[in-house]
Amino acid sequence: MTFIKKAIDNFVIINNYMTYADVFRPDLRKMTYLYDFCLIIGGAILIALCARFVIPLPFTPIPITAQTLAIVLIGALYGSKRAVLSVISYISAGALGIPVFQSGQAGILY
Repeated sequence: MTFIKKAIDNFVIINNYMTYADVFRPDLRKMTYLYDFCLIIGGAILIALCARFVIPLPFTPIPITAQTLAIVLIGALYGSKRAVLSVISYISAGALGIPVFQSGQAGILY
């Protein structure tokens, strides 16, 4: 019975995780919304900046960009909800015509 109680307690501790972004999160409710908004927009800007670093490969028309590194970094630091919102913001900005995709491309057709 004690083993089961320890396992349940450990399960609760594992599921209540804290990300690196939560370490500096303010306690005031209004400030937390502003903090999360700034993180999400900052993540979208980081992905857009990493899209500019292009390594063309001679044997394929698809280049290597640093977007993968940015997305993995944002996912690890922000947690799943903020990371998904950052990627959605990035894709939405590109679909609206802001040149954030690889090589400065934009638009819904790209």
